[in-house]
Amino acid sequence: MAAIEIDFDVFKELTQRRRDESVTYNDVIRALLGWQPHYVNTLFLHDWSQLMAIRFTPLFAYAQTPGPGAGARMPLQPVGPR
Repeated sequence: MAAIEIDFDVFKELTQRRRDESVTYNDVIRALLGWQPHYVNTLFLHDWSQLMAIRFTPLFAYAQTPGPGAGARMPLQPVGPR
């Protein structure tokens, strides 16, 4: 875990923003950064029982690079079984 140094006034402000003991300093900082719980939980899954895998087969692909070929349909190459 990384540690950062903050002065007492910053510590006091972070502490005041915690509505109760269940809110961590990380929660406060994430909220200040605009990282809402839904966003953070999407990136960092906490409950493995909610983990899902999704398999799909692309039917079409398009070039997304800028320039004259932008948006052009790309040929798909078959892939063997996985």
